Amino acid sequence: MKDASRVMYVIGKVFNVIEIVCVGLLLIGSIMIVADPARFISTFNEVDPNRTYTLAEISALGITLLVSMIIALAVSIVTLVFANKAIEKLDNGEQKNTLQIVMIVLGVFNSIFYLLGGIFAVVYNGQNNKPAEQN
Repeated sequence: MKDASRVMYVIGKVFNVIEIVCVGLLLIGSIMIVADPARFISTFNEVDPNRTYTLAEISALGITLLVSMIIALAVSIVTLVFANKAIEKLDNGEQKNTLQIVMIVLGVFNSIFYLLGGIFAVVYNGQNNKPAEQN
């Protein structure tokens, strides 16, 4: 279970790095929209010719996208840091489940691989904490 947990965390980290790159690109795009929303009026109006977008709508879209990408980037970076610490705890053989439970919670919001890695780590720690059976 320890190896399965480590593999899940590593796969989750790969997807997390890809997510950080994509969010970074969207963050750059949102900064461009916020910096000069007038440049994008024609682009938005070509997408839907039956509607005319105003400068305020495009500016609001840019600000909304900017704030959401900043939040997504922060969550991704925090999750990546916690994943590194969780792998480190597994390698050290630490039996506390606090960080593994945090990874389960973050896995619900971020990646199924972190969720599975946390579950496997909790099961592994539970197996190692069982007292020896007496005959």
